[in-house]
Amino acid sequence: ASARKGLLFEVEGAAPPPAAEVKGGKDAKGAPPAGQIDAAQLPARVALDILNCLKRQGSDKEGDLAYSATAVQEAQKSLPSKTIIKHAFALRRECDVFGSMYHAERRLSDSLHVALSQASQEYVQRKVLDEASVTALATPSAEAPTNGELLVHWARPDVGSMARLPSEHRAFFLFLCPPPAAAGAEGSAAKPMVARCNDVSLAGLRQLADVLSADLAHCRPAAAVSAAYVGQRFRKLAQVLRGAGRDADAVAAGADAALDAALAKLLLGLSSEAAGQEGEGVAPELLDAAKVQELLRAVLQLLDHSADASKVVHLPLSSFLRAAVAPLRCLPT
Repeated sequence: ASARKGLLFEVEGAAPPPAAEVKGGKDAKGAPPAGQIDAAQLPARVALDILNCLKRQGSDKEGDLAYSATAVQEAQKSLPSKTIIKHAFALRRECDVFGSMYHAERRLSDSLHVALSQASQEYVQRKVLDEASVTALATPSAEAPTNGELLVHWARPDVGSMARLPSEHRAFFLFLCPPPAAAGAEGSAAKPMVARCNDVSLAGLRQLADVLSADLAHCRPAAAVSAAYVGQRFRKLAQVLRGAGRDADAVAAGADAALDAALAKLLLGLSSEAAGQEGEGVAPELLDAAKVQELLRAVLQLLDHSADASKVVHLPLSSFLRAAVAPLRCLPT
C-alpha cells in the first residue's frame, strides 16, 4: 500500500503563476513574501524536520549561534524556498543510496516534489520536465541524424550479467549515428548501430583514460606523432570496450580484418599527407599532432564513465568504433 501511494499522485491543474511582488513582508491576503513557501503547503513531516533543525542549532556543544525566537516563530508559517529545495535533494539522495527500499521515505520524497511543483514556479522551471519536452521524448523523429555522432551511456552492470564483480565493471550502451552522405558509406556502415557491453573492466578503463590523458599532454608541444604508437593505443581501446570476458588476442594485428582496415583508415586520415595518399593504401609513419589531439579529446570524452551519458562528435572515431565494437552489436540495422 505504501508503494502504491508513493507512485500515484494526482496534481490538479497546472503550476500556479509566479507570486506577485509584495512589499512589507506580506500582502493583504497574508501570502508569504517572495522566496518563501507557506509551511502549510508542505508535507507535515518535512516542515517539522526543518523546524527541528532550526531549534537544534545552538543547543549542542558545537558553539554555533542559535536562531532567534522570532526566526523560529516565523519558520512555523513559511520557510525559504532554497532551504526546502536542498532538503528535497537530500531526501532524494538518501532514497537513491538505499535503492528506494524504504517506501515511506520514497513516498515522502515524492510528496515533497509534488508540493514544490505546486508551490514554487522557480522549481517547476528548473527541475520539472515540461509537457512539451516529454512529448518530444515520447515521439522521437523517425530517422537518426546523419552526422556521425556517438551517444554513449555508462551504467552499472546488471547483477546477473557476465561481470563476476559488478563493482569492478561498467556497462555501456553506444549508439552510432550514420555518417553524412558525403562520406560515401555504403551498406551497414550507412545505417545506425547500437552496441552494448556489460563487463568493461573499471580498472582497465581508468588506466586507459590516464594513459590517453598523458598522451594528450605530450602531443601539445609535438609537431608529429608516431602512427605505430597511436595504432597500439587504439587496439587497446578496442580491447577495453569489447569487455573483460573476450580474448585480448582478438584485437591483435591480423586477427580481425575489419578492425585492421578501420584502424588503417583512421591513421591515414590523421596524416598530414592524407590528401595525397588517399586511395593508395600507403600507411603513414607520422601523424599530424593537431589531429591526434582532437581525436584524443573525443576518446577521453567517450571514456568518461562518471558523466553517465555523453555525445561525441568525431566522424573518423565513429567509423573506427563501428569495427571495434562490431561483436557487441545488439540490435539489427
